[in-house]
Amino acid sequence: MRNILPSSILALAVALMAMPAAAQTPPTPVTQLVSTGQALVAGDVTFSNFTLPTTMLFPPGPLTAVDDMAASTAVNADGSVSLVFTAIDPATGAPRPITAEFQHQIAYDVTVTNPAFLLNAVNQQFGPATNVGFNSLEYREPLPSFVNLDDVLISDNVFGHNVDGTLGVSRGGVLYPLSCQRGGPTGCASPLPGGNRASLGLQNYFGVILDNRFGFTGGATPSVDSIAMTFTLVPATTPVTPIAVTLAGIDVSIPGTASVGLADTVDPTNSLVIHPGFAPAGGVLVTLTTSNAAALPLPASVTMPQGSRVWAFPVGAANVDAPTPVTATASFNGVTVSQTVTVNPAVPLTLASLQASAVIGLPNSLLLVPVLNRVNGSPAVIALTSSNPAVAAVPASFTIPALSPVGSAFFRTTTQPVGVDTSVTFSASLNGTTVSQTVTLPKTVDQVAITKAELVVKNGQLKVDATSTVPSAVLTLSNAATGAVIGTMTNTGLSGSGAKYSFQGTVSPVTTLRLISNFSGTATGAVAQK
Repeated sequence: MRNILPSSILALAVALMAMPAAAQTPPTPVTQLVSTGQALVAGDVTFSNFTLPTTMLFPPGPLTAVDDMAASTAVNADGSVSLVFTAIDPATGAPRPITAEFQHQIAYDVTVTNPAFLLNAVNQQFGPATNVGFNSLEYREPLPSFVNLDDVLISDNVFGHNVDGTLGVSRGGVLYPLSCQRGGPTGCASPLPGGNRASLGLQNYFGVILDNRFGFTGGATPSVDSIAMTFTLVPATTPVTPIAVTLAGIDVSIPGTASVGLADTVDPTNSLVIHPGFAPAGGVLVTLTTSNAAALPLPASVTMPQGSRVWAFPVGAANVDAPTPVTATASFNGVTVSQTVTVNPAVPLTLASLQASAVIGLPNSLLLVPVLNRVNGSPAVIALTSSNPAVAAVPASFTIPALSPVGSAFFRTTTQPVGVDTSVTFSASLNGTTVSQTVTLPKTVDQVAITKAELVVKNGQLKVDATSTVPSAVLTLSNAATGAVIGTMTNTGLSGSGAKYSFQGTVSPVTTLRLISNFSGTATGAVAQK
């Protein structure tokens, strides 16, 4: 991992927006934060658990192109703390604006380590060379709320940083979606959901992408040099401002699960959202009833914890023999919402298929996706087997978490080199149902080389060193002129992604050697006569 060069730190400070700071940490590459689990500390606030969120593309997987970003922290003169993401040159670590089309997603946790303080508000500022069409700071709801895993806490909905012919040094955020308008040079601070919080998970999306699948759009000349998230603190004794929330609805349309949601608070004079429907401190106790407990067994109540917007919970299976109408009702603070659905007889949870595909960009790697026949209300433990575990091993079991969307769970397996095209059949079993998928692994062709070959003519002692790109390869030496086999080389250990080999013995006179691998690699080399 390449760190920011000392000579670049001064230039980086110039590139960042003006931010009076009492203490500034050196910039750290985001890839280093992700791979090492390193945390960044700014006074009483710690930024940790830097991860790459999973994309919605298939095959699903984390984004990895973050080598052109670095992160640093600052303690500001007013007591607030800032986390600053800065665009860098991946080769040198020097600050350099990113231009053209790109997308970055980085998730991190924010924790107040001093019990005397709590988080109170967050502000978003852009650097002077940042010109993007959309940026948002998002709040991740507590699990198992799977309907809206992330809700926009602060979003920049002014398209293009160069607005009205004036290049601003900061951008105002909005509290989802429109309650806090664009600010001035200091941005626009937005209160955190649920009142003051000691810690929370934040997911920060920033970048430009010309694909509306993610809702990102670029300006005329999209670029990013830096984005700062500034958090203010208040004493822990500060009273939490009460937030009036009301129920938005109940959903029991998915077998095995139910969810309740909160509504946005809207200003009736201008139809703007005053506050999104996040459960305040202490949570929200929702009372539940069902018109038919056999068709839809519901708990008497469920508590939506602080910070949640939609809260999902498992329910019992329908004990009916024919389609049955049932009404579910939820009540909180004088508001009652309901939903009527037709419940069908419970369908046994089984496997529909097992999908397997190569992982793009990761050689010798397969993505396996066990697909259920429906959403599972409880964790599904799937037994796994491989017809050739020496070549492609799989774990004995794989658990799909409860309430996972169908086809969303996957795992990767690493395959071993094979000397010929090799078929491997993977099987998955659940509740008496087994599904299989056969994959043909192409023959591995390694690269071999003779790195040293010396013959002592006087006594016929031959010494040879060689390498192969496949650590498990078997290398055979022969006289290139006569074809006579001299012997098998000894594997002396790993070297990079391959292995080293050696041979020493008494042989007949030889001037040229031929090296052959059982993985088809070959090499020829002259023998130095001594």
